[in-house]
Parts: sequence; C-alpha cells; structure tokens
Amino acid sequence: MYAHRLGVALASIAVIALTPTSASAATRWFSDPQGDVASSVDIHRVRVINGEAGRPAVRVTVVQRELRAGDGFDVWVDTNAADPGPEYRTSWIANSDSLGVRKVESFSDTGVAVSCPAFRVRSAQDDPGDSSYVLLPRPCLGYPDAVRVSVRAQRQVGKGIVKDWAPGVLNFYSWVARG
Repeated sequence: MYAHRLGVALASIAVIALTPTSASAATRWFSDPQGDVASSVDIHRVRVINGEAGRPAVRVTVVQRELRAGDGFDVWVDTNAADPGPEYRTSWIANSDSLGVRKVESFSDTGVAVSCPAFRVRSAQDDPGDSSYVLLPRPCLGYPDAVRVSVRAQRQVGKGIVKDWAPGVLNFYSWVARG
C-alpha cells in the first residue's frame, strides 16, 4: 500500500514538473556582470515578461546597482527574427520623463513615434529595489510571438557619460516566447 502511494505521488510530481506553464515560458531573468561600470547605472539583471494572464504586454525590468534621479535608460526590442536589428525603442530618465515608444530600423535610428496610450514606465530613486520597468502593450509592438531586448543605462559623470549595456554593446539577450 505504501509503495503504491509513493509511486502515485512520484508520478504526480513528475507530471507537474514536466508540464510547461505560460508564466515560465513568458518570463526570463538575465544576468549582467556586476562591477563592470563604476556608477549607479551598473546593470545587474534584466527580466523580460512577454505577456501573462490578464496582462497582454511586454514588461522589461532593469535592476541596477543604485537607481538615481537622472539615470537614463534605453530598451531596444527585437520582434522579428528574420530582421537581426531592433524594431522598437523606448527611453526614459529616472525621476523625470519617458520619451515613449518609437519604431526604429537600427540601434542608431531615432525612429518614428508609435501611439501607445497604455505605455507605462516606473523609475524613481525612492522606490524599493533599485529597479526600473517599462510596460509595452502588445498592440504597440505588433503582437509579437517572441521578443528579445538590449538595454543601455547611462549617467552624466563630470564631463563624460558612463554607460552600461546589457548584455553588451548592440547585443540582445535570448528570445522570450509569448506567454
């Protein structure tokens, strides 16, 4: 009797472990080297959520060493695997303003503004967690099946600008499937 119950319990655990969930398919955490930039804008981790139940949006969270007013952020979003560059860019400044969503052809393209009324950014130095996030509703991005992102954080220091790119200059993290 005990062996039978143990076998049923182990089989149930195996089924649960092997069943994919939309949350795990739609969410990925990526690491970035810590200490590679001597500034508040040193990116530590990036989380990408590509849609989840009740929230048809792409959410990108940037965790850095210390979020300070004036830290600037750019997130490039690739939605088309056949086109190696980004299709969208969003930018914001902590404790200040967002520059919205722009349709772009490359990393250097200033692009064209995209109407995106439900677009949101949260980036304030007094919020807990030293992180910022941007919420990009899926209709603004053309309803992509998968996305990948490149993130740049920057800050004016003296007469120069300190930048940290995640995962690297003009590079993208891996694709994140839609949830």
